[in-house]
Amino acid sequence: MKHCLKCNEINNNSSLNCANCSSPINELEKLEDNLRPEDRQRFKFIGFAGEGSFGKVYRCQDIKLQKLVALKLIKSECLGNDLFLDLFKRECEFSKNIGEEHLVSTLDYFVADGYAYSVMEFIEGIELSAYIRQKKALKLEEFKKIAVQIASGLHFFHYHGLLHCDLKPSNIMINPSTLKLKLVDFGLSHFKFEENILDKDMVGGTRGYMSPEQESGVKALTAASDIYSVGVIYYETLTGARPEYDESGELIPPSAFCDVLIAAAEKNYFDNEDVDTERLSYEVVNIVDYIDMLIARCLQKEPRGRFKTIEELKAVIEKAGHDFKLDIVIEKTAVNYEIEPAAEPAPDAASKPDAADAGRQIAAVMEGSAVKKIKHSTIMTKILAEPEESKTS
Repeated sequence: MKHCLKCNEINNNSSLNCANCSSPINELEKLEDNLRPEDRQRFKFIGFAGEGSFGKVYRCQDIKLQKLVALKLIKSECLGNDLFLDLFKRECEFSKNIGEEHLVSTLDYFVADGYAYSVMEFIEGIELSAYIRQKKALKLEEFKKIAVQIASGLHFFHYHGLLHCDLKPSNIMINPSTLKLKLVDFGLSHFKFEENILDKDMVGGTRGYMSPEQESGVKALTAASDIYSVGVIYYETLTGARPEYDESGELIPPSAFCDVLIAAAEKNYFDNEDVDTERLSYEVVNIVDYIDMLIARCLQKEPRGRFKTIEELKAVIEKAGHDFKLDIVIEKTAVNYEIEPAAEPAPDAASKPDAADAGRQIAAVMEGSAVKKIKHSTIMTKILAEPEESKTS
């Protein structure tokens, strides 16, 4: 089969032009040529699934395993790089038949004789980065479901003495319908306190998601480094952007870039005189502050200021708003969205949106519900658990 680089259509080897966009493809290499001879009849290429810095992933039917799989073909320009091939082999070994529901599993791989490819379980979904771009608002329960699964997958790593070292939204696959997700890409993973196999002057990871110590080149990292990366992902999931800091270097809490709303299934719920909206607002503000603070603790510059373990972080997330009976909706206000239609000019620039406006803005999230916007001003307490070692008597 041949992969059209213009439209990503998969074509028959005999095709001279792409069946979809008519681009010439007669000079393109056959995808099967990237496989050792004995595997060239094993896979039926169905479609293009995605591309990273070092390889392309295809959706295939595996004749040998008799199942749909993701086949990752390493780019030819990387095949002569021994360091990269070592990283790729480590990734495959770490994830081979891993059997954890929140980690992608490698089913088979081959690295030798000028070939490098892996067979992975196929995940029906999209990258978390794409999901974040598409979602204007999230219910608190949806955020918690995403956050807890990320922590669960990472717990498996840490429990077995491993660090991920490259956590970011594009390394997490999520099914938008079920919100089930899996962590992927374990190429930089290594054992805690083990110096990774990168060259001495190389820094592995992705800027913007690395912890301060990882970015500074510390080789023997701890679990706290992964926890920092998780904090960045949580912040971005809620706001659509990576963490922002004020002029003094203090973290601006996620809620500063969001509107917070509460929703009830009964359309006239908030018109009922028996409903104490002031108390509800107070409770919601406390819950939002709680989320702000747990993310801020993940993002502490000093490793000892963060959560001590990923299990501790997971437990704290699960408690957020667990006894609040209504839906809390967090709407992003600071970024643009791919699926958001062009905004119509407001008839009165000075007017403020009422509850009905807020309801229309998040109709896709809470259609048919009564919605009330909560006015709140988050004040970050400095506190977030100052480490005992730094306290003086």
